[in-house]
Amino acid sequence: MRPALLLLVLASACHGDGADDFAERSATVKARTLPAGATLGRVISERRRNGAASSWSFETTMTWAEYARWVRSVLGVDYTSVRTDDATLDFTQQALGDEYDLQLIRQPGGPPLRIQATFTGMPD
Repeated sequence: MRPALLLLVLASACHGDGADDFAERSATVKARTLPAGATLGRVISERRRNGAASSWSFETTMTWAEYARWVRSVLGVDYTSVRTDDATLDFTQQALGDEYDLQLIRQPGGPPLRIQATFTGMPD
């Protein structure tokens, strides 16, 4: 095999299939945002013109402050927190030139605490 062709094959293998990569990342992020005892609601995934998105809702007995501390500790190694306030947590990650964003929004009402999560991936 010629060196240039081998390099192209290796680069493709490392980057992986976009849809499969996003589905795997989305499932991992979803699992990491759900504290023990959380009740998962509806999950929706869709392809978009400029990437893909997945959203899910869940309930937890934690307060917003407890949840914010917990999820920042869980995601902090891999994701950068870009916004934190009384109703929203935003995280971002760059990987292989792709951008992934996670937004967690506190829903009105409760207890229990209800959160809407949206995870988006945009290829390079």
